[in-house]
Amino acid sequence: MHKQKTAIISVMAKKYAERLEAYSGGLIKTILIEPDGLLDAPVSSHPDMIFCILGEKLFVPLSYYNEHAETIKRIASSGGLTLETSNADRGLKYPSDIGFNVLVTQNHIFSLTERTAPEILSEAKRLGMTSVRVKQGYSACSALVAGNCVISADPSILRSVESRGYDTLRINEGGVRINGYNTGFIGGASGICGKTAYFFGNIMLHPDGERICEKLSSHGFNIASLSDDMLTDFGGIKFI
Repeated sequence: MHKQKTAIISVMAKKYAERLEAYSGGLIKTILIEPDGLLDAPVSSHPDMIFCILGEKLFVPLSYYNEHAETIKRIASSGGLTLETSNADRGLKYPSDIGFNVLVTQNHIFSLTERTAPEILSEAKRLGMTSVRVKQGYSACSALVAGNCVISADPSILRSVESRGYDTLRINEGGVRINGYNTGFIGGASGICGKTAYFFGNIMLHPDGERICEKLSSHGFNIASLSDDMLTDFGGIKFI
């Protein structure tokens, strides 16, 4: 019997949440995230801009918790997570919007550390994980992490993770749309649950779709495209 999972998804991706639940046969339940009024409107409900899950803890801005306490408590409860809030800098424009945008891998976290919520850095240290500074402030958005594999169009992210023993795939920029910006990121258009990679859209419509699928398959991951549309960045899917 498979344990039920919870997926945290932007309210802007409601149709994908419904398709994800249907695809999973009821094994995945979704919680939709409302916008954070302190963030730029196009990304204001993106999970990778609002939450960071590290170990058994859910990190969230105190200001957002004060507005959406019941939803946050529901998320934490569904995953048996301890909730921790932070007063980290929070604002409309970069870099005041990246305090919780952290790329989490098996043994490391990658972020623009001087702008990262200090509580996240402390927890990583407590867990014995190495915190690595990267220039890409939107580190969680920019990469898809599948076990020991990291897929990204950002060369600085890839150099950093590759030097620490991870298998990588560099893809071309573009191929992912996002409302209000020139291009989205592969991490923001996807999420990993168990051994399945889920995509907001059809991965094969991405210019590097075949290469992405081959790399994921080589690491034992199945592919699930949640629509026949072009990939769209909604801030990724956080599974707990």
